[in-house]
Amino acid sequence: MLFGRPSVLVIDWDAGRRRYIGRVLRAAGCTVTGFADPAEVGRASNGNDCDVLLVSPDLRQEDWQPMVHACCLAGPAPVLVLLEDDGPAAVARVLDAGADDCLVVPFDAADLSARVLRLLRLVWQRRGMAPMNRVAGLQLELARPRVRVHGRDIPLTKLEYRTLWVLAQGEGGVLPFSDIEGRVWGNTGKPHRWALRRVIHNLRRKLGNDPSGDILLVAEPRIGYRLRLTNSSAPT
Repeated sequence: MLFGRPSVLVIDWDAGRRRYIGRVLRAAGCTVTGFADPAEVGRASNGNDCDVLLVSPDLRQEDWQPMVHACCLAGPAPVLVLLEDDGPAAVARVLDAGADDCLVVPFDAADLSARVLRLLRLVWQRRGMAPMNRVAGLQLELARPRVRVHGRDIPLTKLEYRTLWVLAQGEGGVLPFSDIEGRVWGNTGKPHRWALRRVIHNLRRKLGNDPSGDILLVAEPRIGYRLRLTNSSAPT
């Protein structure tokens, strides 16, 4: 899992719906891996490799409820079930199987994104990370790579957004260069130091980097970067 780039594992027997879910969640900033066979969930998730597990059981199969239960036990990731039956009995069976949420088919893109975002917030809170919706004077959104500084919209690229998200999680502490690179670009085995410097340069230009201002991206020589938030930018 990359900080700032949530990973969603989709188990859905319907190929068309899998593709649609993938498009919606990728547009929301997630990485998405899809499978048709529920038996793949144990190997694919490996218990820890995804942030949210999205499951659409085939209600034509008699063993769909045990399958949902097995998915819920596969790892710590919260489970969102897509259910092709809005009857209260079916919804109750899904929740009894251990699912964290249930979304009835058909659904729209906004509802799906909102449900996944809610579960991601729970994940971040459980991991002791700052909530995504507000970090001091910053408001970071998952639905698009955008930041609001005291109510002012500042559009960012996805790379800039992920970098800012990682720095915000440091809560003012210094994050080593290698740590930032790994969280933003992943463990590619290649250095990204020059690319990171360019991203920091762009963030400073967009956010402002006046030493007397609220937000300051500070470079610690030969160590890393930290995001300094002054008292005036702290939440009220």
